[in-house]
Amino acid sequence: MNILVTGATGFIGGAVVSKLLSSKHNIAVFIRQNNKFFSKKIRIHEGDLRNPESIRNVCKDIDVVINCAGALPHHKLKPKEYWNINTIGLENLVNACITNNVKKLIHISTVGIYEKQKNSYNLSKLNGEKIIRESKLSRRSVILRPTICYGPGDIRPVFLRLFKLINSGLNINIGGGENYFHTIYIDNLVDVIVKSIKLKSVLGEDFIVGDLKCPRMKDITKEIGLVLDKFYLNIYISKNLALFIGKFLGVDKTIRFVADDRIYDIKKVRKYFGLKTDIGISSGIEHTFEWYKVKNIL
Repeated sequence: MNILVTGATGFIGGAVVSKLLSSKHNIAVFIRQNNKFFSKKIRIHEGDLRNPESIRNVCKDIDVVINCAGALPHHKLKPKEYWNINTIGLENLVNACITNNVKKLIHISTVGIYEKQKNSYNLSKLNGEKIIRESKLSRRSVILRPTICYGPGDIRPVFLRLFKLINSGLNINIGGGENYFHTIYIDNLVDVIVKSIKLKSVLGEDFIVGDLKCPRMKDITKEIGLVLDKFYLNIYISKNLALFIGKFLGVDKTIRFVADDRIYDIKKVRKYFGLKTDIGISSGIEHTFEWYKVKNIL
């Protein structure tokens, strides 16, 4: 089977490619710039989803496209850029899949589409999903909405900031850390993505993909403290006070993100994919820490 992965230089896309290398599939990647080492087994295509011409021919003779490309919140782009990449770029990819009769599109979206107050990123992803649903590719697509992903290879702000803060000897417990913070360990997510390649029952469906057990924020920080194995000071602050201070510091959105309850219904993905076990928060944090050490990030 010929598989094309977009966004292969990113956290999720890179993990997908690494997993697929152990399979018998023929792997190709579509990236904006070749600044990452890839196996000689992989065919590399450079281009930009915002340019329909650069993706059209790449999809020729491809059976499955796994779309991991996208502009993320921490990129801090202008609203128009999120729209151009996550919506228009996806539309170009969908059209290329239709033109070349690609059998399946596996699209990585986000649980952010459920936010009551949607930002430019969430809106662009929501509209991207709408484009898939209203296209001829609808019945040949699978939409996966990961919760908060983390693991080896993740240098995005959320988990790395938690590690760095606790490593500095401090842990700020907003609201006591009682809020649920639904994670998805990278290997757990990749397993679902790879299973999507062969499963026919998932065609035309969408899924929230999260770890089987949703931890509270205090569970996450506790596990980080355990693997760091060093003394740190716990500071407790109410959520309202944290948000009040955050407004003056310009970080109120970040505080709300880590302090709000984020728990999602994953019964559907468990049923369709037969998920009964996964890598939990304890092992996940340990593996992440080991990767940070190897890369001298902490």
